[in-house]
Amino acid sequence: AFATCNAGSGGTFVNGSSTVVASQTVSSGGGTITVAGSGTPLDGAKITFPTGALSAYATVNVSFNRGTVTPIAGTFSGSAIDVSVSGASTTFNQPVSITIKNTGGTNTVPVPYFVDTGGKLRPGQLISIDRQTGMFTFQTFHASLFTWLFGANTPAIDPVTTGFVPGSDGFQVVNFG
Repeated sequence: AFATCNAGSGGTFVNGSSTVVASQTVSSGGGTITVAGSGTPLDGAKITFPTGALSAYATVNVSFNRGTVTPIAGTFSGSAIDVSVSGASTTFNQPVSITIKNTGGTNTVPVPYFVDTGGKLRPGQLISIDRQTGMFTFQTFHASLFTWLFGANTPAIDPVTTGFVPGSDGFQVVNFG
């Protein structure tokens, strides 16, 4: 499940006009919605509902929102995606994956947020960054308006060298099982 981080916000979002870029009926058996030919930065986005995410058939609308963000840190992506559901609960029983094109480049890390009712950015759950395809995925347990900021990735590679060497920094743990 997702948790609202009360410790802080990523910034504030000012809602803009929305354009529906994809609409599809999804059942409790799951399904994937792909945004194509919309002429927006959401082209190529995929919203994947696993089996059991929805309890009944529902119409899912995916919209591009032209809002703006005043970030506390990072750089606004310039994009927001609104996922709305009618005909079923807006809370999902399984995590729904949203895959978006990473337009921030290889030296950035996309940081997803959902926009709460007061316009505050609340942290989302980043699942993966695929540098080869230029896509990133985050998950949610609720329909909402989402956006993402780009943070610096220094160095420009994902693995972080900690200096930990098991032979000199580790210790033996006896395993009796």
